[in-house]
Amino acid sequence: MYFWHWDSAGSGIKIFFLGCIVAAGVFGGLIGHHNLLMIQALPALVAVLLLALS
Repeated sequence: MYFWHWDSAGSGIKIFFLGCIVAAGVFGGLIGHHNLLMIQALPALVAVLLLALS
C-alpha cells in the first residue's frame, strides 16, 4: 500500500478525496438512507482524522 506512504504532498490529495467521500455520505444520509452516515461518512471521517494526526 505505497499510496498511504507518500510524502506530505500526497496528504492533500488523500484528504481531498476522503472529504469527498464524507460529503457524499452526509448528502446521501440526508437525502436517502440514514445508514450511509454510519457506513460511508463515519469511516471516512475517522480516516481523515487519523491522517491529520499522522
